[in-house]
Amino acid sequence: MSSPFLKIEGLDDFLLKFKSLRALDLSCTVIGQLPASIGNLKHLQYLSVNNTDIRRLPSELCLLENLQTLEVRNCHQLVTLPEGTKNLAKLIYLDVRKQPGHVRMPIGVGELIHLQSLPVLNVGEGLSDCSIQELRYLDNLHGDLAITGLENIKVGTDAKEAKLIKKKHLETLTLEWSDNSIYFEEEDEDISVEVFESLEPPRDLVNLIVRNYCSSLFPVWIEKSPFDNLQSITLDNCYNCYLLPALGDLQSLRYLCLRKMYALNFFGYNPSLPEKGSCGKFPALEILKLWEMYELEGWIGVKDGDFPRLHNVSICGCPTLKSLPRLPSLVDLSFYHCNQLPEIPELRKLESLKIECFQDMMSLDLPQGLPALKNRKAQLDVGTAAARCWRGGRGLPQAVWFVRDQATNRPTHTVVTVLHPTRLGLPPRRPSCPQSSLPSIRPVAGGFEQPPHPR
Repeated sequence: MSSPFLKIEGLDDFLLKFKSLRALDLSCTVIGQLPASIGNLKHLQYLSVNNTDIRRLPSELCLLENLQTLEVRNCHQLVTLPEGTKNLAKLIYLDVRKQPGHVRMPIGVGELIHLQSLPVLNVGEGLSDCSIQELRYLDNLHGDLAITGLENIKVGTDAKEAKLIKKKHLETLTLEWSDNSIYFEEEDEDISVEVFESLEPPRDLVNLIVRNYCSSLFPVWIEKSPFDNLQSITLDNCYNCYLLPALGDLQSLRYLCLRKMYALNFFGYNPSLPEKGSCGKFPALEILKLWEMYELEGWIGVKDGDFPRLHNVSICGCPTLKSLPRLPSLVDLSFYHCNQLPEIPELRKLESLKIECFQDMMSLDLPQGLPALKNRKAQLDVGTAAARCWRGGRGLPQAVWFVRDQATNRPTHTVVTVLHPTRLGLPPRRPSCPQSSLPSIRPVAGGFEQPPHPR
């Protein structure tokens, strides 16, 4: 089977012959390194080596005084940028993203004051590594910025020098600590609180993603600052958080994903917090994901008028969830990898109910107040145990599923679609969810992404 990558031979001779090149794209080619002759391309403005096995960038690269774009994305063998990267004075776009892992960035990146796009900045732990202070003068940054390696900040107030609040053109901000949670101590938690508090984003931010935050305290600015344009929030692996900030007051929040918040028992709005205005909570929220929340029991503080636009709810790996509130606009409801369904209230607009990987489910009771769901197909994958009690199922893609109407207590039936029928007699296999499989979560037009399998 032929490789989709292009093998390049004689690259050194090629570069010596074409010294007037303005753009050079070597993406998806079989190269392990760039020759030193790259430094002779004095007119080069664009260089891309994305998706290659390149192991190092030569120091001569830093002689390219006219270079404006440097793309080194998904180069899994690359460990570090050259020490002289700060000499690329005209650089506008620098992209060194890779998954998994990060590319070391040397000290001096903050001197690239013309940068407009820096998708990731990795904070190092050594004196010769990039620090959080490097962001101080990069006020022209646009679009997305992910700050990784935040656990390497040893003095929490140093993060204030990044002056994120002045980066007015940022749309998406990702704040990421290390996932090695077992090594965190109480001192690390205190520093993380200071770091998070010091990294207040600009008021016009659209998307906020927080990963592997180890404290139970969220910064004051999440509740106090007027984030009128904030539309999406993802809190991933904030495992010590037992109380959410007042996100229900964010007037533009359309998408909310909570994942691996193991200490959180209840979702909703804290009734002990003071009321802000007379309108309902979460007035713009449309999509909600609750994934791998093993201690989540229910919703609190939900009143009439709350969640007026919520139409998509996805619940994955929440085995202790007992009930859902009434959600007047809910259209799509999905459950994955739970033990039993929580109590479902009257949901008059519900059109789609999806249930997958319920290994212990032996019966299904649908409430009376689901008129929009009537005569529609329910999608189920309930696993081996339930497959044995299907009538006529026999592991076929479609089967008749008998349910009991709660109002009349009479058995009824509906056609179900088995999404992934399990072969009878084989024990279910516990799925896994590697961290690398988690995408950058954004709202998806017309629905939401397939949830990850819980660990």
